[in-house]
Amino acid sequence: MLAYRTTTALVTGASSGIGEAIAHALAAQGVPVPVLIARQARELEALATWLTSETTRVETIVLDLTAADAPARVKAETDRRGLEIDLLVNDAGIGAIGSFDQPREGPGSESTGRVVALNVAALVGLTEQYLPGMVQRGRGGVLNLGSTAAFQPVPYSAVYGASKAFVLSFSQALWAELHDRGHDEVRMVCLCPGVTDTSFGFGHGEPRGDLAGISVSTPAEVARVALVALDTNAPYRVVGAANRALGVASRLLPSPL
Repeated sequence: MLAYRTTTALVTGASSGIGEAIAHALAAQGVPVPVLIARQARELEALATWLTSETTRVETIVLDLTAADAPARVKAETDRRGLEIDLLVNDAGIGAIGSFDQPREGPGSESTGRVVALNVAALVGLTEQYLPGMVQRGRGGVLNLGSTAAFQPVPYSAVYGASKAFVLSFSQALWAELHDRGHDEVRMVCLCPGVTDTSFGFGHGEPRGDLAGISVSTPAEVARVALVALDTNAPYRVVGAANRALGVASRLLPSPL
């Protein structure tokens, strides 16, 4: 189990949705210094103000993580503030809805370049910045936000689905590397929610549309599963029994289906 009361946690995408819920859950566990990153300064400061009633100190960094040098800038800033990051939560993510060969407009119209930059490059870059220090200190953890979209192709969200498949594969590979080298005290977990009730329009999974008959998780539920996954050091954890069943089925069915 992570020693939350002596943990400094860095949470990206913290201004809303799952990232915000994880920040609350960590503060409730006694994390003394949550470090929150997001683009939305107003929402981030509002969360920081709220969390000061639950923890002793909150640090915020307002930054667009799609910039190529963003991970290095984040590391430089946490070093400047004297913050030793023990837990990295890579939650920040965006999606693009529509046919890949056609221009996208309106909600979910992020460019494919931005989707890859945030969902893949920033996640890898931040992990690269902070994981070596955790290994050297012999403690810590990385929680990467994947999705049930990682288990099968996602037509009309091709780049988003592929980015989450990358996150799952990357996380599992690093988990195996750490385990093989005897570094089980450093946790590496990929959390795979399904449809989640967030303003994102995606639950780090599928686009929210007609949700009749579909199990929808709340961000707080996802955050609770995240902490359990970190404590057990599961290579990956799917949120919800129905989603777990779908994940198994997607691996067993022939790919054309």
